[in-house]
Amino acid sequence: MERLLTQDRRKHPRFKTSHPAQLILHGSVVTDCLINNFSRGGLSLAIDSESLRAVRREGRLDASHAVDAEVLLRSDQGTDEHRIPVRIVFASDQGVGAVFMRPDQRVLGYLSRTSLAEGHRSTDPASFRILRQIQSLLQQALINRYDGFIKILAETFLELEDQASQQEQPDLRHGRQAMETDATGLRQRFIAEVAGNWQQLEYADVGTNLPMTDNQSLELVDQDEFDEWAAVVATARRLEGRLSQTLFSLSQAIAYMIKSPVNNENNPLSPYCLLWAFKKAQDEMQLSVPARRTAYRVFAEQILATLDPLYHQIYQLLEQHGFTRNEKLHPLSPELPEAAEQESAGRQARPKPRSLIETLSSYIGRKKAPDESATVAHRVSSKTAVAHALDDMVQGDQRNLADRVEQSLGGHTGAGGGVELSLESRQIIDATEQLLRMAQQDPRHNSTMRRILRQVQLPLARAAIDDPAVLNDASHPAHQLLNDLDQLALFTPSSGDSALSRGVNERLESVLGSLEVAGGKADLDAVSRQVAELLTEQKSAFSANLEQVLTACAQEQKTAVISQQIREFLQQELTGSISVLVDQLLHLGWVGLLIQTATEGEKRAKHLQSYKSVLMLLNQALQPGSRNAYLKTEKWRDVSQVLNKGFEAYTLYREQSHALITQFGECLEKGSESYSLYNERRIEIDDDYFDQLLPVTAQTYAAADQTVVLDPQSVRQLEQIRVGDWIAEQRLQGHVRMLNLALHEASDGRYLFVDSFGVKALDCNSPELLRRLQSGQLSLVENAGLPMVERAVERALRQSFDQLREQSDLDPVTGLMNRRAFKRALERLLKNSRQTKNRHTLICFDVDKFTLVNELCGTDGGDQFLANLAGICQNFLSGDSTLSRTGDN
Repeated sequence: MERLLTQDRRKHPRFKTSHPAQLILHGSVVTDCLINNFSRGGLSLAIDSESLRAVRREGRLDASHAVDAEVLLRSDQGTDEHRIPVRIVFASDQGVGAVFMRPDQRVLGYLSRTSLAEGHRSTDPASFRILRQIQSLLQQALINRYDGFIKILAETFLELEDQASQQEQPDLRHGRQAMETDATGLRQRFIAEVAGNWQQLEYADVGTNLPMTDNQSLELVDQDEFDEWAAVVATARRLEGRLSQTLFSLSQAIAYMIKSPVNNENNPLSPYCLLWAFKKAQDEMQLSVPARRTAYRVFAEQILATLDPLYHQIYQLLEQHGFTRNEKLHPLSPELPEAAEQESAGRQARPKPRSLIETLSSYIGRKKAPDESATVAHRVSSKTAVAHALDDMVQGDQRNLADRVEQSLGGHTGAGGGVELSLESRQIIDATEQLLRMAQQDPRHNSTMRRILRQVQLPLARAAIDDPAVLNDASHPAHQLLNDLDQLALFTPSSGDSALSRGVNERLESVLGSLEVAGGKADLDAVSRQVAELLTEQKSAFSANLEQVLTACAQEQKTAVISQQIREFLQQELTGSISVLVDQLLHLGWVGLLIQTATEGEKRAKHLQSYKSVLMLLNQALQPGSRNAYLKTEKWRDVSQVLNKGFEAYTLYREQSHALITQFGECLEKGSESYSLYNERRIEIDDDYFDQLLPVTAQTYAAADQTVVLDPQSVRQLEQIRVGDWIAEQRLQGHVRMLNLALHEASDGRYLFVDSFGVKALDCNSPELLRRLQSGQLSLVENAGLPMVERAVERALRQSFDQLREQSDLDPVTGLMNRRAFKRALERLLKNSRQTKNRHTLICFDVDKFTLVNELCGTDGGDQFLANLAGICQNFLSGDSTLSRTGDN
């Protein structure tokens, strides 16, 4: 629909009817219409397209403004007539939407009665028992997911607070605190709203749902509220688009059961109804629009996106009671056909090189071996079945992807004992999931890039299931996409403050949107082309800007050398003091003229000499102590001609320069009365004078702090940096800026870096760069030449080793260092003490009568006691203290 005015006609429940009426514009009836639904906020009028076009052609309905009108409504018996003042706020090819200007209780009562008569139905009470059973299943599923949703939402708010501006942080902080404080109340209100949706579906008495007070007026809604409603609808529609077949089958089955139309607008199971119920539940919390939108996004990811197994369970329930008209939710075959199995076995019999995915899964994939003791109805070895399940997946769920696939397959096949993936499929899915998780930890990736990598998870797993060697094939779209994303991260800023940044991020958001819409069915080839095109553009812009920076640096160095030469010339020719006229000549641009002309090289050498000669001549003519000096007419004509040409070539102060030339001419005339006046007014010349006259153009650096202890690792990093290398700069609010070394001058230790756009970003010397490396503000990007997959594998290995090391060093009960780790720490401390002569304190204590705690509370209670005691002790430790559990108690 075209939006004419942001009126909240949708915030009231709508009820279907089919009552004839007439639309009145500017006092005359323009067309017949049909009221097809209404609420206590307004009406929806169906108008045939020909009549609507005629009204528009006559100019009676302006698509850019709201239009006041009347709806003429006559009772079925023709005894009563109502003229309803309305304002048309929506228009489409099928009709218009209007809000009541003065809601009339009698009109609403009449429409309610007619709608009730039309909507009256006779339904088997057993159907409503099943409906309430479905309601109970939905309620339990929502409650089970709610606590996890609140936890993830709080973490998301914290992350956004770190990245937000100072103006946005208070709203996000309030949103987080409100959600945490009122979590229980919000859940109760949400469940109540969901229950209300079921009641509206169950009861046909429309009039009971129309509470209305006299003279209640419809409120205008501001743009933020309308945009919020649009955001709710857009979020829900994205989910519904990927579950369209499932939701359609459910709506058809429920409609068949209750003998009334059901669609996503009134189906309490649909993402739209659930998200709208959540929206209404948090209305009273008075959250800001950014906070509410964040809550909607996380709610969709953590709750709505996880309901697919529930949908299949409900459909099976409806199927058991015969309400599905023998339709199926596209069950997936859990096994390959026999011929395909034989072909697969034949392929496995042939040796082949190990793929990167297989290499990755060999040490980071979660090897979940089949549990022979468990009751498993189906063990899925069919790659086709797994691929279809991934196609139907909804992106954004934080659960393990392989577990989600198993649950989805279980719902499709109706397996009572569950479904279990083959070891190969699970390892491939886990490996791709871990690969992208490792890639997201790379400092070069900004938040948008990380979201894209998360969205790539499903299509990449889908491609890897079909071919585990997908990342070994350099021509495969998945391989190209990951490599291009990795490269693009270097040419993409972490924050969108500038216009350039916003342009790139808008393109990335477009890529992200296409991935979100497609889910597991995303066309990696098309996405890869989008990213490759953007990468080519960014590289081209980077190279062009870098060339300009290097050209400017070369020009800057040349200008600095020439400036020093001109300064030496002036210091040689101008000594002691100079006349105020010569001083004005220098300050009105003659020094800049000399530098500019010298920069132009040999072709302007004669001009440069002329400009120098005139300056020397004028200074000699105005020497201190001289009472009179003059230039012959021919000589002054030559001098004035050079002065005029010079000021034309370097024009800064046109009028002042012409006046100065006139003053020189008057001063140097034979018998001039002004000569003594100008010559006696003199300016003393010293180094400060020249410093002000010629601002320093060469780069100056702070001297190195000799008191700072140099870190050997930072020194090695400095020695390793080469032109073209990338470093990461930590900035405010957690942002990371990628910098590229564009220029290194060994003579003066200069390092010049450009940012992701090739724009000059940091210019410093060796001591300053070393200081930033040592402080952690800058860090060399490790293994920048390695492709993303190899870097992710290396990072996974390192993390796995660190985790094993940490687990072997921690006491499992208290989380403190265990005896082994404490012994190593003590040895290091003693070694350091022998070198530094520092003294330390060792305190040992145990718990008296600890066995009594175990006897009274059991071993679990004893463990909890020790964990609490450890927490208390840690609260009293300073930052450099260490606590360990070295014995049983």
